[in-house]
Amino acid sequence: MTSPAEKTEPLKPSARNYLKDHWAGRHSLAVSFWINLVALRLAVIAVEAFVITPFAEGSLAGLIATITYLVFAHIALFVWQVRGLLQACDRYQTSYGSMSVVLGVHLGIVLSLFFTVVSSFTTFQNSFIVRDDTRLFLIWEEERAAKYAIDLLDDGTRIRLAGSFELGVTKKLRALLERHPDATLLELASPGGNTYEGRGIAKLVLTYGLDTQVDADCFSACTLAFMAGKRRLLGPNGRLGFHQYGLDADYEVPFLDIAAEQEIDRSFFLERGISDAFLEKVFSAGHREIWVPERPELLEAGVIHGELGVAP
Repeated sequence: MTSPAEKTEPLKPSARNYLKDHWAGRHSLAVSFWINLVALRLAVIAVEAFVITPFAEGSLAGLIATITYLVFAHIALFVWQVRGLLQACDRYQTSYGSMSVVLGVHLGIVLSLFFTVVSSFTTFQNSFIVRDDTRLFLIWEEERAAKYAIDLLDDGTRIRLAGSFELGVTKKLRALLERHPDATLLELASPGGNTYEGRGIAKLVLTYGLDTQVDADCFSACTLAFMAGKRRLLGPNGRLGFHQYGLDADYEVPFLDIAAEQEIDRSFFLERGISDAFLEKVFSAGHREIWVPERPELLEAGVIHGELGVAP
């Protein structure tokens, strides 16, 4: 029989056999939970969503590959993850006796099982979907691309981006800029959209040293792209709109900190020369509201450098 002292003696994982060490519960509870369960499960689901699903739809080979992946990643691997975590959890409870931590770990296992089941079911279902011989991920991409337009104007020095900032818009704009490196100005007309795409477009504007121009509405994420302009102009019909960030969903997204995301873009606005007084108002309007500053305020705050048709 093992004495209590032997039970609580720390087990040192060996670098040569990571899989066995986890299976035996030799890793710390933190490593077993955050790395071997949470991080690895997120990686599995990400691979499933962005690699397996897009290239496995509507074919026998794709179906076989999907089933093989699901058996390995969602059954064999998940059993290894949970078994090792429970072993580490038992060892932690024996050593420290903290039931709250143990309950938290068990809740994490239940949640990971739920997301695993939903993900695997969705992937398996999508394996049978074929629409007009077009893969599902291409249909999604076409649906998103229909919500915006990117056009080369005049002599190839102006680009107009109109519509919602959807996933993939940065990629399309980058491809156009690579084909037309002489472009010097990006004209924007957008109600906003995906904040990360707004940042992606802003990065392209900075990289290519583009001027930006607005002669319509440029709200929310669109303002990120506009503020990246080397010279920023507002047309007679141009309006810039700002508001707080938020999610158009009835559920919380894990690991997403809205306040932190706003702070990232507040810092970007500050770097682009916006006054502190203006920054105090940038995220003052609610998520479903919009603040449209007057032109004199935009000029005074350094948001725009001038107006179209008006001498600087």
